[in-house]
Amino acid sequence: MTVICADAVASARDWGSARKVCVTFAVSRVPRAWLEALPEGGRLVVPVGSDVHNQRLILLEREQGRIVRSDHGAVRYVRNRSQR
Repeated sequence: MTVICADAVASARDWGSARKVCVTFAVSRVPRAWLEALPEGGRLVVPVGSDVHNQRLILLEREQGRIVRSDHGAVRYVRNRSQR
């Protein structure tokens, strides 16, 4: 396992062939850079929502070149503090 400590959006291009990515803070929307960095067969778990009372845990998987999204219920995570 490799851990990268960097800006989550700016470092997406450095994910390489990471097949599993778990985001530990909520975003209002999934950055395009994350979707583009997800390799075939890759999985991205991310809390999505504009405030702590409206967040959903989303699983994004790249299958046959498409992004497949599934919702895994309500969650509460600290929001992204980045300016991005």
